[in-house]
This record gives sequence, structure tokens and C-alpha cells, in this order.
Amino acid sequence: MMDLDDTLAKLLKPTAPISKGSPVRALPEAPAWASATRERVPFERLMWLDGQLVTGGFPSMSPWWRAELSRFYASGKRWGVYLVGRGGGKSTTLTRVAVAESLFTERAVPPGQRWIWPFVSVGTADSRRRITEIGAILRAIGVEAEAKQIQGQPTIATEDARGNAIAFVAIAGTISAVSGPTSIGATIDEEAKLKDRDSNANPARELIASILQTFRARPGIRGIRCSSAWDEKSSHAAAVHEGDTEANHVGRIGLAFLDAARDGFLDVAAWEEQHNDVNAAKTIRVYATTLTAESPRIPTWLANPTIGAVASRLEVEAVPATALGGMSRTAYWLRENGSVTSSPKVERTGVDRASWAGFLELNATMPAPPFDVEIA
Repeated sequence: MMDLDDTLAKLLKPTAPISKGSPVRALPEAPAWASATRERVPFERLMWLDGQLVTGGFPSMSPWWRAELSRFYASGKRWGVYLVGRGGGKSTTLTRVAVAESLFTERAVPPGQRWIWPFVSVGTADSRRRITEIGAILRAIGVEAEAKQIQGQPTIATEDARGNAIAFVAIAGTISAVSGPTSIGATIDEEAKLKDRDSNANPARELIASILQTFRARPGIRGIRCSSAWDEKSSHAAAVHEGDTEANHVGRIGLAFLDAARDGFLDVAAWEEQHNDVNAAKTIRVYATTLTAESPRIPTWLANPTIGAVASRLEVEAVPATALGGMSRTAYWLRENGSVTSSPKVERTGVDRASWAGFLELNATMPAPPFDVEIA
């Protein structure tokens, strides 16, 4: 099994020695993207990057993501932990965080080293997509970015705003792949669904422990742990349930977005009722009443308003019932787009208890969604 020590060795380029007679040359002028962000605080740098990308034709980060990331940066915590529905802009938004943190954070990389930002994904296909997105972001602001396969891992090597050697390395989630090199941050994408090829188990706990060691206890480093809802016993679910800690900031709906989150559920409940599923409508309505500004389960339509709640429910109608493993389409939608894997408050109301019990049981044993492509 390859690891990032091999990757790092491939990335490093020996520097030719300077002869005693070599003239001292002036430092090159900083590129425009570096000068424009030098006097800004970290969150302002991220917003500057987002603005540049929008000017270049990229979609803007959603209002919820902008507000939530502002809270994360203000918290001063090491990790942002996010439970967001499928299609909620997790990967595309968080590649911008990775780029902003990697390019603009002050650091001093020793000569002969190249520090990395690992982007851990479920499978090889996801890893390639992330590095492709990062490359597009870098080129849009004028940073040379050529993606290469280094020991089988999609990699972009470049320099930060102060000329330090850095690299973005996309990794299909295995423990051995994040051992060794110094990291400048990290993104763990779809944490609840990671699977180690050797053990066939979710390696997230060990991955996080290994990544933490690569931070070398340096201040000012940030990492992201994100996932759509899946297994309530996963490390990601445990972090969400635990809430804010000294190290973790857990994303919340927020008071300004509570009505939009609740209205989406109520719209789908009305749609279910129109299609003669009274139990589904009642269950969704009861769940909607449990939402508060502090709720950490972020529905798709809140994080990405271009996908409406009812539209996301309609998409599930195209999935064959046999592909749902016995789960109802409503329960499947609640998990995939509503970020709901369990709801004790709903169960206590006595509303459709049997459906919820079956939902929880099936959710624990179901394979990955049929439209997840995993090549690792």
C-alpha cells in the first residue's frame, strides 16, 4: 500500500546550490491574488476567493454556507463538522475552503519540504473530481495548477502566497494514505461512508487520529469533516451528537434560516398528502416541528437553494423500489435530503412508530445509495 511519504518524495525537487559568485536577486513581485488578500482576515480571504470565482462564472456559495462558515471561522475551532443533505454543495464549497486556507494562511515551510492539504473522499472517482475542482479554482485566480498522478494519487503541487511549497492531494479513504507528511489542513468528505479497502470497515476514527498527528500541533490550522446522513454509529454522527467542543464546531441551521428549513419539510408533507400518503405527510410535519435554530441536520435545500425540497423528493420517484432495500421512498428522502436518520422526538409522539422503527433498522443495514459510484 502506497503512502504519502512516497508521494512527498516524488513531489520534492532538489534545489541547485548557489555558487559563491552568484549575485543576490530581488524577490519576485507577489502575484495579484496574493497581494489582494494579504491584509485580510481568514474568512475575508475566503469571501474574496468566492467573489473572484463568481466573476469568473462559478456559482456563488449559498447564503447558508456563507453564514455558517463565518460562524466556524469566528469560533476559532480546529474542525468544522457538517451534516448536510445530498446535493447540498458540500464538496464544491469545501474545495474553496481548502484553497483559501492553503494559499493564504501564514506559514514557513522549511527548504526541501512540501506541506500538503489532504482531501479524503469515499472512492477514487470522488478523489479525482475534488482535485479537478481545486485545479479549476486555482486557474481561475491565476495560479498555475497541473494535476498529476503521484503514486496513484491525484495531486496538484504549487506555492502559497508567500512562496512556500504546498500540494493538494486527493485520497481514497485509507489509514495508510495519511501517515507521514506535514499537513496544512484537511478535508474529510462523506466521512460516514468511508470504507477501507483492506479491512472493509469505516476507518474515519483512525484517519482523524492520523491526520491530527500530521498537523504537528501547529496553531491556525483548520479542517473540515462533512457527510450526508448515513450511519448513526459512525464517528461523524458521534461528533454531531456531541456538539461543540474545544476542537469541534458543529454546523447548525441558524435562526435566520429556520423558516426556510421548516418550510421545505412542510412543502414535501403537502406533496405527500396530495399523493395520498397521509402517514408520510404526518410524520414529516411532526419532524418539522422539532427543528430549532440549533438543529445540526441541514437539509439539501437550505445548503443549496437551487434544489427545492419538493424537487429533491420527486427525484426519489425515479429510484426503483427494489433499490431501496425495503425502505419507503419517503424515509429514503428524509435521510438523503432531509439529513434525518433518527428522530426520538417523533417516536415519542406515537406518530407512525412502526415506520420509524423499520426506517432505523433498514438504515443500519442498507448498502450505499445506488447512485454512489465507488471505484476504490
